[in-house]
Amino acid sequence: MEPLKRPTILILGAGAVGLSLAGKLAAVATVYAACRPVHAGAIRERGLVMEGVWGDGTVGGIVPVTGPADVPPAVDFVIVTAKGTGTRAICEEYAGAIRGRPTASLQNGIGNEEIIAEYTDTVIGGTVTTNFSVAGPGHVRVLSESAPMHLGVWSGGGGEALGR
Repeated sequence: MEPLKRPTILILGAGAVGLSLAGKLAAVATVYAACRPVHAGAIRERGLVMEGVWGDGTVGGIVPVTGPADVPPAVDFVIVTAKGTGTRAICEEYAGAIRGRPTASLQNGIGNEEIIAEYTDTVIGGTVTTNFSVAGPGHVRVLSESAPMHLGVWSGGGGEALGR
C-alpha cells in the first residue's frame, strides 16, 4: 500500500484566522501561509506559537510566504482568510496560485466567493465561528469555538475536491 501524500495548502491573508488554521493543519498537511512580514519572520525563527482550545505550544513546519514568488508550483488547495475588503487584491496578487485549484473562503462579509470565482472554477464557501486573535508576531490565540467549521461547494461542481 502506498503511503498517503500530505496535501499542500496555501493560506492567503493569514492573520489570526489563517495562522490558527495553519497551526491546526500543519499536523496533516504541508502548509504555506501568506502573512505579514512581522509574522513571517517570527515563524521562520521559532515556529508559530499557539495557545487556547486548539492546543498550546509551538508549531513547526509552516512555511511563511510574503509574495507569489514564495509559493510552490504544486499547491493542492487554497484557503482565503483575508479580510473581505482585501479579497480582490489578494486574489489578483496570487492569481497564478489560485487558478485551477479548489479555493475556499473563510472570510467575513458577502461577495467574497463571487470574486474568488473570477480566478478559479471550484469555489468552496465556509463558516468558522471561533474566537481567534493575534497575541504578537507569529503568536495566535484560539479562546473559544462556538460551532464546528463548515465548508461547502459554492461553484464549479467540484465536490470531488472536498473528497481529496
